[in-house]
Amino acid sequence: MSEVLIELDHEQERLGRVPEDAAAADPRVVLERVRGYRRNNVDRMKYPEYRRRGLPVTSSWVESLIEEINYRVKGTEKFWNESGAESVLQVRAAVLSEDDRLAKHLDARPGSAFRRPIN
Repeated sequence: MSEVLIELDHEQERLGRVPEDAAAADPRVVLERVRGYRRNNVDRMKYPEYRRRGLPVTSSWVESLIEEINYRVKGTEKFWNESGAESVLQVRAAVLSEDDRLAKHLDARPGSAFRRPIN
């Protein structure tokens, strides 16, 4: 058992059991929820190992990306239907993939500046 769980258990003993009519903001309720979360997820909370392996230990990158997508796709001046938004996301994925997908797309699309018009 981790030191954190031991300390949480000691704190729960000090505060006492949670009464059935306790409010959600009651420190005993909050502590019980934290203890349950920690016990259920302790096997996934190997942050020092994750850092050594160069893995992200935060969701802030994903949250930032979602905010950026929302800004670019859902901006106040933009009106997208589902297929249009999907197309934008596909082009963005092609850019990020760093392979030949974007070049193929640009070569094949109608009105491409990179193709000679057929007379």
